[in-house]
Amino acid sequence: MDEPLTTMKDVYAALGETVLEHPEYRASATIPEIIPSGQRNSTLTSLAGTMRRRGMSDREMFAALFIVNHFRCVPQLSEAEVAGIAKSVARYSPG
Repeated sequence: MDEPLTTMKDVYAALGETVLEHPEYRASATIPEIIPSGQRNSTLTSLAGTMRRRGMSDREMFAALFIVNHFRCVPQLSEAEVAGIAKSVARYSPG
């Protein structure tokens, strides 16, 4: 039996693994292992656009983007910037 998730970091990590590794949510372009300054915003916006086209809400996009930002962006964007990307992309209609 799996151990329960004990922290929000554990929850986000588990969600990130599910979202980022599931074939339905893979973007056509590969997300680099390290997203450097100067590419962070555009890469996360592109990823959010892919998720929005598939019908994900701003909250779902934020959760996935939060994980990508945490593990791949160097340096990380602020949580407010990541939330802003999700909110901005959510204005567009899915599909």
